[in-house]
Amino acid sequence: MDQDAIVNEIRERFDNMDAQDHYAFLGVENDAEGKTIHAAYRGLARRLHVDRFRNHQDPDLLPMVEAINKRINEAFSTLNDAKKREAYDAEISGEAEQDSVSSSEIEEIFAAEDAFRRGKAFIERGEFKNAHERFAISLKVNPDDIDTQAYHTFSGYMCLPVSSTGRRGPEGDKLVTDLRKLSKEAKENPTPALLLGKVLKLEKDTEGATRAFRRALNIDPNNKDAQREMRLVMSRKDDDKPASFMDKIAAFFTKKR
Repeated sequence: MDQDAIVNEIRERFDNMDAQDHYAFLGVENDAEGKTIHAAYRGLARRLHVDRFRNHQDPDLLPMVEAINKRINEAFSTLNDAKKREAYDAEISGEAEQDSVSSSEIEEIFAAEDAFRRGKAFIERGEFKNAHERFAISLKVNPDDIDTQAYHTFSGYMCLPVSSTGRRGPEGDKLVTDLRKLSKEAKENPTPALLLGKVLKLEKDTEGATRAFRRALNIDPNNKDAQREMRLVMSRKDDDKPASFMDKIAAFFTKKR
């Protein structure tokens, strides 16, 4: 797709964003299977990735792309979760009261989604106890949601006291094992692998962290958090490498000067 065509697509998507439901916005049918929804999401996220338009000559384009990406993520988050999708289908069909999902259940589902978002915000601020409490609320409604399970486990690990050796004891080991299991089971979700990598980095397991971040990037090459973590862990690996003979010679003569 040439530059003019993709700019026109961005403008059209932005203008029609409020008029389209999640299905139409992702370009899938209302009865689309999960793998079809995931493929549509991946295609849009790759083609309309924010980084591709940061230096565009039109300064108005980037805010449009950011808004579109926010909607893409919202649509995928809703349609990729069975309960959220069922509630959303009832909402857009106007049959929430009569459908198998009651209005109170819909409110509970969206309250859980709000708790999850707040939990992630607390994670970013380093307030892990508050984050863990929010993820626990979300987990009651969405016990099978991979993201919620992973963040609940990660925040629980971060709440544990750290010993003088930097370890979090048997309970911490169990939570690391839980994250490993989640990472292995989540073949299309990078979150467990990403959070496992962060935990292993804290455990000083550089090789394990590298494998976990690489797994996250294999699932989602555009995951910014995983990209950043991989750069950091690789930089640390380089710093830990023993100096070569020539490096030592150069350092010796530099010191002599």
